Amino acid sequence: MKTLHIGILSQSYIYTQGVISLLQQVKDTNIICHLLESENIEKQITAKSLSVILADPLHPGAQQIAISKTQKTSAIRTPLIALSTGLMPQDYTSMYDMVLSVYDSPETIVKTILKHSSSTCTNDTTETKTDLTPREKDIVIGIVKGLSNKEIATEINVSVNTVMTHRRNIASKLQIHSPAGLTIYAIVSKLVSIDEISHTIN
Repeated sequence: MKTLHIGILSQSYIYTQGVISLLQQVKDTNIICHLLESENIEKQITAKSLSVILADPLHPGAQQIAISKTQKTSAIRTPLIALSTGLMPQDYTSMYDMVLSVYDSPETIVKTILKHSSSTCTNDTTETKTDLTPREKDIVIGIVKGLSNKEIATEINVSVNTVMTHRRNIASKLQIHSPAGLTIYAIVSKLVSIDEISHTIN
């Protein structure tokens, strides 16, 4: 069975519960909903490995993500879908990957969410395209431990150029472009424990 992690951005209890109730009815897909807060939103998205974000366009966090994605000032590549309660100006709709209305049919809403998240949906029985190789995992561990490219190269007995190539591949696979993001990924993926890297984050 496929597992799909969906982030929900809304300040409305009814809006949020309505979305969750609708998504829980989807068959053949294990949908896990995550309620997102406005603060440290990029860290939340990275840590939860979200497949798609469903947002009330009036939520400040939704506007923050939409603007940063449009201006390419953010590393977030997660599809952002607006579920609007009213009409939206063209300037706003263009900032989202897709715009839905609460008046759309449940089938249309679910179909659109699944379509935009299909590329990041994981299957419990198969490896995903974003799985790192054992060597790439070694590189990630070195990065989050605060090692330089040269130190990582020495530790795993490869050239510095090889380390840099692996780092580009890792960034491309995970769409994570900062040591902080890799640290969250490494902890969530259990590549390292917090105790192992506590000296680098203090």
